[in-house]
Amino acid sequence: MITRNFIENSAVHAMQVFQQNMKGEAENTGLESDEDIMTLISEMRKESQLLNK
Repeated sequence: MITRNFIENSAVHAMQVFQQNMKGEAENTGLESDEDIMTLISEMRKESQLLNK
């Protein structure tokens, strides 16, 4: 019987799990283009600035 052990970088593994879990979420929220994403980010920054005043 052959047993193989692998050592994996935990940060890389965490990012792979995160990416797998996020697959399809942009479409679920209505983000269909880079422009939609940039608009969302701009709105979030404006809201953050208002809250931090």
